[in-house]
Amino acid sequence: MSNKPIITYLLGAGASAFAVPTVKYFPLVLQKFHNHIKNLIKNSNLDNSSKKDALQKVKIIEEIGNFATVDTWARKLFLSKNYKYEHLKEIISLFLIYCQIGSKESIDDYLKDASLLAKSGIYEIHDKDFSYLNQVFQNVLDPRYDLFLGSILNKDNTSDKLYFPDNVNIISWNYDSQFETSLKTYSSEPILRKNNTPFEIQKLNGSANFTINSDKQYLAFNFNFEKEFNFSFLDSIISILGRKDYHKVSYENQLRFAWEMGSEVVSKAKSIISKTDVLVVIGYTFPSFNQEVERMIFDDNSKIQKVYYQTPENEYDSLLERINGTIFKGAESPTFSKDKHRVILSDVIPVKFINVKDMNQFYIPNEFYM
Repeated sequence: MSNKPIITYLLGAGASAFAVPTVKYFPLVLQKFHNHIKNLIKNSNLDNSSKKDALQKVKIIEEIGNFATVDTWARKLFLSKNYKYEHLKEIISLFLIYCQIGSKESIDDYLKDASLLAKSGIYEIHDKDFSYLNQVFQNVLDPRYDLFLGSILNKDNTSDKLYFPDNVNIISWNYDSQFETSLKTYSSEPILRKNNTPFEIQKLNGSANFTINSDKQYLAFNFNFEKEFNFSFLDSIISILGRKDYHKVSYENQLRFAWEMGSEVVSKAKSIISKTDVLVVIGYTFPSFNQEVERMIFDDNSKIQKVYYQTPENEYDSLLERINGTIFKGAESPTFSKDKHRVILSDVIPVKFINVKDMNQFYIPNEFYM
């Protein structure tokens, strides 16, 4: 067993920002998705009843702009037991699939349409916005994943197999398939640890995909970006939107929100954190919806001595305040505990926080090379 420090990465949406639009641009790109898919539904081979159902589902996108975030509305629909909740989850899954596979056309027309921008809550557009979004639309895979994996994967010269480091773990809040897809471009076989156990990404929110349950269970969308790009996946999106429930065939959405999380997922993530020495946070803002789950996962974070927070400098202070208030409350100073006879200074090691400002690659801490 290696004595290397255990390093855990905690990933948020910003970790896929060069392939999947960030929250600021979500409503705008949703409008693009809505218009594209709506036209495809109208011209599809679906029967009239299925077309009507599919159009009704995508119409839900028009209401998203009334809420601060998609999660805000999803939470409201969930608490009120509104039938739109499952429809919204379906749309978000399909939208994220569309972002990763199919939104390759330029978005310039949308960026020049003042009414669409205003509808999406964007009132000022800069050259950097044009540059960023057009880059996102050309990237099916955030290039930082390949760079990261190329730096940390090990190759066994005898077996010629690739291995994921035993002392590195990944916990992700992301619905996208960026990490898994990048792994596939390195090896078509499952990536193992050096001890030959399977490497797993702990995905707290599941994935934007659908399990098709029939005689054989399989995923509706396979992300393989090495193959020539084609639009056949759009037919699958239309089929799911307009589907009827046929005998022995059902679609199960793999996306889940924090309030739907199962105990097994939380337990696995909690076990990882309890053994972690170094935490690297990338593109994650610790939103209020996730705090209950985070407190469970980080219930035993006593081993963590250092936190690298990879975020722009101007955002660091507010995010540091949030992480301290959520999962590291009191971690920067010793605490006292009482027994019947005396006051004992708890054995607490103050946590060191470090702001990593460079967003062009995923940070690999010095501890990895020890």
